[in-house]
Amino acid sequence: MSSPRRDGPGWLRITGLYVLLGAIVAMVILGVGRRLGLPVPDTGYYTLIAVILTSMAIMATGVLPRHWRGEVRHAPGRPPWWLWGGPAWRALTRPLLCGIVGCLSIVLGMAAFGSTSVVDSPGTDAVLEAVGLGFFAIFVLAALVGVSVGLFNRPKALVAPHRRDERGALPEWSEQLARYFGLGGRTP
Repeated sequence: MSSPRRDGPGWLRITGLYVLLGAIVAMVILGVGRRLGLPVPDTGYYTLIAVILTSMAIMATGVLPRHWRGEVRHAPGRPPWWLWGGPAWRALTRPLLCGIVGCLSIVLGMAAFGSTSVVDSPGTDAVLEAVGLGFFAIFVLAALVGVSVGLFNRPKALVAPHRRDERGALPEWSEQLARYFGLGGRTP
């Protein structure tokens, strides 16, 4: 029986990716529903989401130095379980730093918003809501920069040095479409 690759995706990373995406969607739905005054169940969802996002950020922070030095192997194509092609896989794995900042800012923003229900002072509530909105703004900025890194491989300062010469997903997709329709695109 062969041993699993240490740098491969592994079941934990695959599960973690989908849990992270599900947690973000659930958090946005619950948060937006609560802010709009909709009847949202007040259970431990936020705690669960915070634990999941914090654990994802901690795991990614542990991998970040090795990723930045180029010690983590990335397959040139895509793993067999990935359904959306090589350019999308490279676009997902490139903005690791933005993902860490985004996860941590969402967790801190959730903590600030959650603290408003504990504190009874109106002035403190306003400050905590402002802090929560600030962390949400940092999350939105990290998400937008992460999309830019994934699609265009820009800004280069946020891309690991060994991956700075890669092209973004958007140029790769446009070349694939050009070759498919016979418009001449660049050959790899």
